[in-house]
Order: sequence, then structure tokens, then C-alpha cells
Amino acid sequence: ASGCCSTITEAAAQGIDTRNPNESCSAAEREARVSRYREKRKKRQFEKKIRYASRKAYAEKRPRVKGRFVKSTEADPVEPASHYSMEWFHP
Repeated sequence: ASGCCSTITEAAAQGIDTRNPNESCSAAEREARVSRYREKRKKRQFEKKIRYASRKAYAEKRPRVKGRFVKSTEADPVEPASHYSMEWFHP
């Protein structure tokens, strides 16, 4: 490797085959690779994509506290007795 490119993306943009650097390619082949890279770059998807609808449905049903999943027993915590009430006192 001659070190001309700092990243694999730059190497792909320049048409360099990162699998075997000892072989060189023709100008036409290089142009084809660069154009293929540019076309694929245009089609990149950065939006959220749901792959498993069943997992999403299950996650929506699970109890949460502040956005985090909790066990069913932790979902409805019992309010502690007020300091001023006499609920704690049993004569």
C-alpha cells in the first residue's frame, strides 16, 4: 500500500481495489467503479427502518418508566406514606 488514501471510502471513490492493492485496473474499469460507488452513495438510507414488526409491537406493550423498560412489579410503585399522616402507626 502506498498510503495515498486515508480511508477506504476515499480509496473506493478513487477506484482503488482495496482487496488486492498489487493489481492495477484500467481507466474504464476505474471509472465504472467510481460511478457505481457514487450511485450507491445516493441510495443510502438513514431513516429508521423497522425490521421486525412483532418485536416493535411487544416493545410498545411493555411497561416503561422514564422511557426504560421495567418489570411489571416496578411499573406501579407504591407511594410511600406521608411523614405527616398516621398510616404508619397501628395501636
